[in-house]
Amino acid sequence: MAHGTVQHSPRVAAGLTLLEGRAQRAHRLYLEHSQACDDCGHGATRCTVATGLWVVFTEARDGER
Repeated sequence: MAHGTVQHSPRVAAGLTLLEGRAQRAHRLYLEHSQACDDCGHGATRCTVATGLWVVFTEARDGER
């Protein structure tokens, strides 16, 4: 179970974070927030935090192209 191993190994997690680009980090934060937020619904409904995270993601993604 590799996923569990990564979660429990701070050195591996830190190494993966260094390899992860800004756009990927922003997208992961957006997804994690949206899944845990009671104000974010399915589809187009997003809270202000999710909207801000989406803006950060799209700006980072567009900057990496």
